[in-house]
Amino acid sequence: MRIFVVLLLLTTALLLNACEQETRANPNAPASYNGNWVTFSYPNSWEIKEEKSEASTWIRLQGPADARFSIEIRSLEQAPSLEAYASEQSSEALSPTARPATSGRLHGFTQVLNINGKNHQREYHRIDSHDEAAFLVSDVPTSGAIRAQSGLDRIFTTFAFQ
Repeated sequence: MRIFVVLLLLTTALLLNACEQETRANPNAPASYNGNWVTFSYPNSWEIKEEKSEASTWIRLQGPADARFSIEIRSLEQAPSLEAYASEQSSEALSPTARPATSGRLHGFTQVLNINGKNHQREYHRIDSHDEAAFLVSDVPTSGAIRAQSGLDRIFTTFAFQ
């Protein structure tokens, strides 16, 4: 019986070690966020932070190649249109380069901006629940987009209200 228990403990330790090594070897392995009335999956190597104010909740993610993703949750009563939200968030008005964007089931728009001399691609989406709206915004320098795109797509396609 002792041999069985020792073998069971060794097997468990080996499996846990293998999972940990796989996570380190694959920084794009998924992690899950479940809180603030929403859930989504994101690469476990990305940093995530939460902020709250009286008017909204922010969930911010930082990925590779200066990729950023933000989710702002507001009550439906305080949620502007997607275009008005984009204008609130950027000193640059919607430009003629804004074009429709579809990430999975989401519809919004993509805009190419010049920020500090670098072209950035920014994508905006809005998802409504019964009483809240979530604004999903990705921002990545176009030169690093290929390194971050799978992570951005993962967040866009798995985001849901609970």
